[in-house]
Amino acid sequence: MRVCNRMRLFTIYRKTFADLSNPKILLAYLVPFLGFTAFLALGIAPTQDGETVGSTLAQQETWLHETFILMSVFLGVAIPLLALCAVFCAITLATECERGSLRILLSKPVKRWEVLLGTFFAIVSFATLVGLVNLLVTAIMLVEFADINSAAIQGSVFSLLPANLVFAMFGASVVTATGLALAVFTKDRLQTTLGALVIPALYFLFVPVRIFGQDMYENFHLYLFDVSYHFGHVFVVIYRAINGTVPSETKEGLVVFTGVYSPLEDSNPASASFEAVEHVPMELSVLLLTLFTIAAIMAALYRFQRMDV
Repeated sequence: MRVCNRMRLFTIYRKTFADLSNPKILLAYLVPFLGFTAFLALGIAPTQDGETVGSTLAQQETWLHETFILMSVFLGVAIPLLALCAVFCAITLATECERGSLRILLSKPVKRWEVLLGTFFAIVSFATLVGLVNLLVTAIMLVEFADINSAAIQGSVFSLLPANLVFAMFGASVVTATGLALAVFTKDRLQTTLGALVIPALYFLFVPVRIFGQDMYENFHLYLFDVSYHFGHVFVVIYRAINGTVPSETKEGLVVFTGVYSPLEDSNPASASFEAVEHVPMELSVLLLTLFTIAAIMAALYRFQRMDV
């Protein structure tokens, strides 16, 4: 019985994974992603005559480490990837609910929970692969535009890949769970997409709010709703679990787009020090996002088992 369940679950997984591999969908995502990533990488990299990120390999590794983190938590495994997961939820389960094709699928010897979980795992795993491509493309652009020795990749990009991929998987799980719950409750592609897009939208919107409205941000406790801040906590916890202590170059890369760290005022610019901005304990952010994801999946399962198709 368990073998049959696993086979059916894998069949749903494989079907969904194949649906997500549509070249039109991937092209619609990658073209703007590549353009914006190239634009940001060119803006960050020293392109003026005489400018350089450092003459030694250690200096280049440090710069690439900081910049790669900066772009990863904003582009590589963050906002675009989260938005893509929202779209994936809409074109899979929400589309089948809206068009009525889900009735045909459920008429076969397959259980509803297998359909939902198979779709969930397929979206999360596919998004993680897309995240890996995003990270590698980002690294290549930074190395090429900044004219960095390729040997610097090993001590910077490769050391950060495991934490980034786990972070991508976590973020994809949060948005996918939300999107699938919306899909079974609304049975509408547009509502599913817009509802799930709230998460990456808040991730983006709170960055300028935190930077330019610091007093308002703290006085009104807006950090409680700051998605980028909570996801930044998740990244730090994952990084600590995989790599141990968080070095200064990692902390510096997290300052702008997550607000998890801030530079100490009396620190030496040549060797800046950073302190954690713990409006909320890091572990609490991870726990709340995890519980939110589990609750969304459970709500989706409950509704999916009882809804009419």
